[in-house]
Amino acid sequence: MEIQQSSTLPPAQPVYVLRGHTAQVHSVHFLRENLRLLSGDAGGWVVLWNVPIKRSVAVWRAHAGAVLGLGSWGDDRIITYARTVLEARTFEADEI
Repeated sequence: MEIQQSSTLPPAQPVYVLRGHTAQVHSVHFLRENLRLLSGDAGGWVVLWNVPIKRSVAVWRAHAGAVLGLGSWGDDRIITYARTVLEARTFEADEI
């Protein structure tokens, strides 16, 4: 069975590109009512973005390998997941 797509619309174009990673981004997670964005890459780096101003708030290397998952726990904890390690980091409420 062949699946065909018929669309007259052109491919979606990004409104803005956040530049802060040098490796492929593997995971993203919105928090704080979509005002903050976490992104994790293949090099183990995590970037916390302030979405309204499109700037990074914090950057750190969470793992030696790829970040495979991101999440939040409460209002002040960020959780990152790599192949064998689960890491939690606590921030002050105004940092996130």
